[in-house]
Amino acid sequence: MTSGLQAARLIMLGDDAVLAPLTPTLEGCLPGGVLAVAPDDVLDDDVVLVGVPAGGDPELATLVAELSSRSSAGIVAVLEAGCTADDWDRALHVAPLVVSAAASPEELRAAVGFAVAARRRHDLAHLREEKLELTRRSIEQISMIDTRTGLYNRRFLMVSLEDAVAAARRYGRPLSLCVFEVRNHAELEARHGATGLTGVYEQVADTFSQTLRGADIEAWVGRDRFAVMLPETNEEGARRVAERIREQLGLWSEQSGVTLELVSGVATVSEQTRDAGDLMSQAESLLTR
Repeated sequence: MTSGLQAARLIMLGDDAVLAPLTPTLEGCLPGGVLAVAPDDVLDDDVVLVGVPAGGDPELATLVAELSSRSSAGIVAVLEAGCTADDWDRALHVAPLVVSAAASPEELRAAVGFAVAARRRHDLAHLREEKLELTRRSIEQISMIDTRTGLYNRRFLMVSLEDAVAAARRYGRPLSLCVFEVRNHAELEARHGATGLTGVYEQVADTFSQTLRGADIEAWVGRDRFAVMLPETNEEGARRVAERIREQLGLWSEQSGVTLELVSGVATVSEQTRDAGDLMSQAESLLTR
């Protein structure tokens, strides 16, 4: 496999009727040009646009899943104009990025730019898997993973968030951050001990995994706080995600008998957002009951 942006190609797969009109707009976005190749010929350096007709196509969902499992190519689902909210929701659960075929040329090019950034995050995730094969001592020194929860740590989140904020500001794309705080952390530790507290935080991590998309990045950011980076998500969408997570953990709390007081704060990139630290501070300042 080749590597480096100098070899990057823009690959068209899926519904030709959706993608063909976009070719003139996207010519020149990447050095390798716009091509139509077989799925098996997709390279790690490629950005793949998958044309999705209104009503969806189960075969395309399978195709995206297969590409994601064997390649680090950036993938963008392009939905036919007129797709419903359900179509968008289904697409967001299988593709890291989703854009409408009716989007402006600037928005379409921005989606390609985000896909390139997504490839970089994929490479970082692959690096994480390699590091987990090292000794425990080495992992503690250099890992991007919090060993207690299995989530990314604050350092990895902030590095990823810095890139994402810069891209969001440059291309005008939505990006949100949710911060969660366990208000009764001390009580949980006193009542259940360190082992019991770890079990609670593992449940939080499991809920993230079950609720979030593949493109989202969830992390333990210190003592009683977690954070989730939500690409391509506006403030309203982020609030829905936060509420869904709180509802799921509320159900778990009722069933397990473990009282969990979880609050959340949501911040979205705006013209006033300077960097990752600024977005994190804004979300933390909005933590509410």
